[in-house]
Amino acid sequence: MSSHGEIFDDVYRRDLWQGGSGAGSREDLTRDYRALLQQFLARNVIASVVDIGCGDWQFSRHIDWSGIDYTGIDVSAVVLENTARFAREGVRFLQADATSDTLPPADLLVAKDVLQHWSNADILAFLPKLANYKSALITGSFPQYALGHVNRDMPAGANFRPIDPGKPPFNLPGGFIQSFTAGDPKLVFLWTRA
Repeated sequence: MSSHGEIFDDVYRRDLWQGGSGAGSREDLTRDYRALLQQFLARNVIASVVDIGCGDWQFSRHIDWSGIDYTGIDVSAVVLENTARFAREGVRFLQADATSDTLPPADLLVAKDVLQHWSNADILAFLPKLANYKSALITGSFPQYALGHVNRDMPAGANFRPIDPGKPPFNLPGGFIQSFTAGDPKLVFLWTRA
């Protein structure tokens, strides 16, 4: 069995998402998401962010991270070779597997279009790590054709299915706070530490 690093290095090397981190990361398709995130950062006085599955930073470079300690984490060394060029004061990138490695603490954890590519076991291994954060924004695709596959198990990789973190087998407290379209319809789930 391949490690997550090998799996997602292969995805990027073979361009399986057609354009780095895929259409859901394009600047023109993430305007609504970026606006939501920017407002969330300001309204909640967020001082630090951990972004798992930060990918190639196609849209993230257009977010104002001023005054925020940002840590982008990805399991793929291939994508981080490119993303490293965006590092600057307050913005750093680390290679780690969010399902098994220790993650740095922060006010906010962001996971955009990430959990949908993991197996259910991977997601269940990751969810206890949310305790290190005040809140988490978990975003994923919900295309009409895949609605019958919500939370269905699959191996980690380039394919995806919709994830509803509030439903079995995950049962995460919280709920969807916004929808937008970025190629596919997307839903943003907010979890807040009690």
